[in-house]
Amino acid sequence: MGIEKLYDHLPKTKEGRTMVALVLICIGLFASGAILTIILIPLGIVVLAYDYEWARNILRRFRDWLNGVRDRSEKKGAKRY
Repeated sequence: MGIEKLYDHLPKTKEGRTMVALVLICIGLFASGAILTIILIPLGIVVLAYDYEWARNILRRFRDWLNGVRDRSEKKGAKRY
């Protein structure tokens, strides 16, 4: 499922999408399980990125950071513990 499919299920107004994103982030912040936090906070930022440039910049920086981590691990050779 692509991001475009996610956007089809969001409210049609910018205010509605912002509220959905903020609720997702708040639930992620106050969730008792780490898995919910890992899933809901980035999902909220993805929803915000639909309307806000600053959220797109956060996602771009995160993607670049992940690519750098992957590239460094490929150079060193993956260590297995």
